[in-house]
Amino acid sequence: MLSGVSYKIFLNNEGKLDVAEIHESEDNFWEGIDFMPDESGKELKFTRKTEAVQWLRDNCLDEFITPEYKKIDWSKYKK
Repeated sequence: MLSGVSYKIFLNNEGKLDVAEIHESEDNFWEGIDFMPDESGKELKFTRKTEAVQWLRDNCLDEFITPEYKKIDWSKYKK
């Protein structure tokens, strides 16, 4: 992880779940954005983008995830 960088999940303009890379210096840019909360209501926060994407894949329906992060069904490509 880069120092001062975190990753949070949010709903993008297309209505899909996406991952935001947030630098400490850009906090103002993300003001007013609702980020996905955990069970206690606190914003989910990850130290690596791969962790955030894996959380999406493990906990959210594919149809709501931005296409870039969806699971790929490799079985349809095999003989």
